[in-house]
Amino acid sequence: NWYMARRRIPGEGFRFFAWDAEISLWDINANAFDVNKSQSPAFFYSQLRANAEFRQMFADRLHAALFNGGPLTTANCIARFQTRMTQVRIAVVAESARWGDQTRRPSYTLLDDWDPSTAWEIQEFFPKRPAVFLSHAKAAGLYPNLDAPVFSQHGGTFQNSLQLSVNAPGSPNGKIYITTNGIDPREPGGAVAASATLYSAPVTLQTDTLI
Repeated sequence: NWYMARRRIPGEGFRFFAWDAEISLWDINANAFDVNKSQSPAFFYSQLRANAEFRQMFADRLHAALFNGGPLTTANCIARFQTRMTQVRIAVVAESARWGDQTRRPSYTLLDDWDPSTAWEIQEFFPKRPAVFLSHAKAAGLYPNLDAPVFSQHGGTFQNSLQLSVNAPGSPNGKIYITTNGIDPREPGGAVAASATLYSAPVTLQTDTLI
């Protein structure tokens, strides 16, 4: 239950509008990576998967979301969820009073049904879902089996200067290329960018820098 749309102006990307999506939090093991339906947004996605650069961009986006304080890490998902649950808690009482006995007797109630359900999301779904989701992405060819390099500090602030180190725990003997000019060290197609350098020692940072 969602649409996507874009303004017909150069540089404007698509925006996504979703509703009635509570089913997305029901099944820890749900796998929708192979979704494909004509006349729907899923059609664009299914066609783009054939493109190697799209798969690389998809993997990069997943990594940013699922690691190092990203929006889909367990802690951030739980924090968002708890905020929304607090906002609607009183309204759920009215919903239960109005609809709670439509499909079941005794009626669905806040204390007997809503609270245990939200507790399950916090204790089971959000802690376990990221690893399952990532395994499905790997199986779909949308995330590599090779672990991404790890920074000694993933963003944030520092005083005076910072010695930033990078290592590849999944491939300790592999080569890591970095840039400090905001350009991706990987060019489309996989070539190393001309401005990239081979990492060999910690990088000294003394000002705002995008590594």
